[in-house]
Amino acid sequence: MFDMEGVFLFSQIRPRSGLNVILRARKGDQVDYANGRLGDQLRLQPQVDWNVNRHFLVRLRHTSDRLKSKSGPVIFDAELTDLRLTWQFNLRSFLRFTVQRQVIERNLELYRLQSTDAESSTLASQLLYSYKLNPQTVFFAGYSDNRLEDDAIGSLTKTDRTLFFKLGYAWTP
Repeated sequence: MFDMEGVFLFSQIRPRSGLNVILRARKGDQVDYANGRLGDQLRLQPQVDWNVNRHFLVRLRHTSDRLKSKSGPVIFDAELTDLRLTWQFNLRSFLRFTVQRQVIERNLELYRLQSTDAESSTLASQLLYSYKLNPQTVFFAGYSDNRLEDDAIGSLTKTDRTLFFKLGYAWTP
């Protein structure tokens, strides 16, 4: 059991119609789950939502997370960026393109497991089409792929790709 203290900040502004800017920040104690100890965390999460027009939405989110040991050295730095571009054709259908990038740098001297990578990064992308037939039925079709880079793999390498279809129906008795 750990006693944890921290401060959380939330800020949101709307400088103009259709543009929303958000900042979440947290500083304080956080559990280092990989090593079973308490550390000091600084997490910043800016986000921008921009309705360019009636049909086009741009959403950009970023998370920067740093965990330091109580004695001072950085345990890890993590960055996650998520960009989503959505075109709403009408009330029933939309097309969304998503790109997510994650980069993590670890101080291996502070990790108990020797199999931990010093650096790793991933890049994922997805194209999704959605069509709502009626309030209970929706159809999805899409494509996604993932890329990985770590200590064993020198550069971003495609690990998988998926073509998918889904039909959802809300059944009520």
